[in-house]
Amino acid sequence: MMMLNCDATAMVAPMDEQRWALDLFKQTTVSGGLRRLWGALRGRRVALRSLGAAGRHGGHDLGHQTVAIDEIVGSEGRAGDFDSRFAPLSERTRDRWVSVAQARNRGRALPAVLLIRAEDGYYVRDGHHRISVARALGEEFVEAEVISWE
Repeated sequence: MMMLNCDATAMVAPMDEQRWALDLFKQTTVSGGLRRLWGALRGRRVALRSLGAAGRHGGHDLGHQTVAIDEIVGSEGRAGDFDSRFAPLSERTRDRWVSVAQARNRGRALPAVLLIRAEDGYYVRDGHHRISVARALGEEFVEAEVISWE
């Protein structure tokens, strides 16, 4: 399989930008599919965890933080759209994913993601596509607004 150069600092010419973003999306979904197949064969969990509201109480604002993407373990409401490494599970998310990748390529500042800190890690409330694109670009950290659930 051809591997794309996913250096986050490399700018792609505007006329090639959409092709680059679509190719990156395709590469990410294919590698995610292979990872899920391999995980199923080995009996390993590859699904994104889902954070349910049951038993959760209040919480407090922890403010702006830099969070390691590997510490993000799940989603508050989109666990069916991404796998445990935030690879998209279907073409349904493609247009939004590609637009985020294009914005990143243009150097546009995107809002911090919104994460919930729970006992077992961080869960995404808002910013699934931004995290997915960041991971596809090889980034290890994401800027986030974090709240804590108790």
